[in-house]
Amino acid sequence: MELAISPLRSGEAVTFSAFVRDITERKRAEEALEKSHSEIEKNHEALRALTAQLFTAQEEERRRIARDLHDDVNQRLAAVALRLENLERALPSAPDLIREELRMIGTQVAHLSDDVHGLAYALHPMVLDELGLEVALRAYVENFAAQEGTKASFIARALPDSIPRHVTTCLYRVAQEALRNVGAHARAAEVTVTIEGVEGAIMLCIADSGIGFDPVLESRQKRSLGLVSMEERVRQVNGTFSVHSRLGEGTQVFVRVPLVVETP
Repeated sequence: MELAISPLRSGEAVTFSAFVRDITERKRAEEALEKSHSEIEKNHEALRALTAQLFTAQEEERRRIARDLHDDVNQRLAAVALRLENLERALPSAPDLIREELRMIGTQVAHLSDDVHGLAYALHPMVLDELGLEVALRAYVENFAAQEGTKASFIARALPDSIPRHVTTCLYRVAQEALRNVGAHARAAEVTVTIEGVEGAIMLCIADSGIGFDPVLESRQKRSLGLVSMEERVRQVNGTFSVHSRLGEGTQVFVRVPLVVETP
């Protein structure tokens, strides 16, 4: 119940008016709304936790497949190539047609080995685990420049010696996706990838000189899966993600990820 009392003055006499209203239904509606908000927040938290598990499982599976391709399949292909080479040497008097066929098969095996190596690297670069984020990013930027014919620069400053694996994976994947977008959509003549350590965090920026886009129009339309994926990856490591762009003025992707000191 809701009670409201108001004084009424008439000369020296004072009376009071009272207004009583049954607010049971309103209270029920408010409680239902509060419960609904609470359930939505719980669902969001559960979804974020599930997304984190999916990202982790995906990366672990990529790492496993990449290692299998590199350590097993590629080694087998190398063995086949060696046997073909030995066979060619062992048949000095074989007809030219057979020798040429052996050379062609050897060349195809070599190309297949290169393709397997490239596929393994795309799934998960071993250099990221073995030599760290800076070396892996530099290699990826150089490879991007060679493949796309785009001038690409890489700048690294004051990176800490030790970076948690989940942070290195996140930053590498964001840079990878951002450069894919540059190659596919930006029509950029130049792109710069900058990563630096600041107090308690790592900053990553991918800036291109491409055609850019209208952020207002982009926000009204469905966001690309690539942008959503990058933002969600950064959120999973408690980082911040933003994209700045204007038509004709290129695009900048900014990421800031806090570093958590790991206790032994």
